[in-house]
Amino acid sequence: MEDLISFVESKGGRIMQNEQGELDSIYLYNCNVADHDLDIFTRLGTNEIAYIDLGRTQVTDEGLAKLASLQRLEYLDLGDTKITGTGFANVKFTSLKKLSLDKCDMLTVDGFKEIVKCQNLEKLNLIESNIDNQFLQEIAKLDKLLTLWIDDTKVTNAGLPYLNGMTQLKSLSIRGTTITREGMLQLWKHLPDLNKGLTM
Repeated sequence: MEDLISFVESKGGRIMQNEQGELDSIYLYNCNVADHDLDIFTRLGTNEIAYIDLGRTQVTDEGLAKLASLQRLEYLDLGDTKITGTGFANVKFTSLKKLSLDKCDMLTVDGFKEIVKCQNLEKLNLIESNIDNQFLQEIAKLDKLLTLWIDDTKVTNAGLPYLNGMTQLKSLSIRGTTITREGMLQLWKHLPDLNKGLTM
């Protein structure tokens, strides 16, 4: 564990502990971290970690496999990275509840077919990412998703019907999209509870 602490500190990151004194959260946002740096997680098998922020790092899909031992991971931030999503084929994040891919501009539909295998996801942040309507067809497979942020993306009214069956979805943020009130009215017919968390 000392090796991990030393690694994070050497990169200018931060570590937090939970109430039991266990290493719980790792913040490496905007740090000089690349795929090879993640070898440390393979070596140590630190499976008590619940939160990792790798936003604005050089981590790619190839590096995700090195996080496979983190079986308790609940929140993963990969915002503003070159992630496509295909790397999720190499991990089974069964505990993952929140995933941030904001400002990711290389996401692919094939990548999302792997991402949606994280079936316990409750919150998905795609703000300012390159997603469009066809991604919603995959996102709709996340039957525990409660909150979806698609602000400032290319999603339009035409993509909303993909969400019609997501009766568990409570909050949808669509600022900066071309989605109109008319489009939302059609969605509300299927998801009457959605308007309580709607942000336009």
